[in-house]
Amino acid sequence: MKNLFHVLPEDFFKPLTSKYKTEYADCILLIFNSFKPEISYGVNREIVVKVLEEYFEADDNEMTFDERTYCSG
Repeated sequence: MKNLFHVLPEDFFKPLTSKYKTEYADCILLIFNSFKPEISYGVNREIVVKVLEEYFEADDNEMTFDERTYCSG
């Protein structure tokens, strides 16, 4: 069996250690929960986008990003 950390990029979980870790974790759970009621292993993109839009509209935190947020190394 392959080890998960031999397959994933080194910085795969980096967003979950950033200053927006709570928001990222919330989004992951929202996306996961969007799939739960579906019979198949898919969900329409529009449904996921709507769920995330609702989350960010209700969130009072102002998120700002710079280039370092996305660059590794």
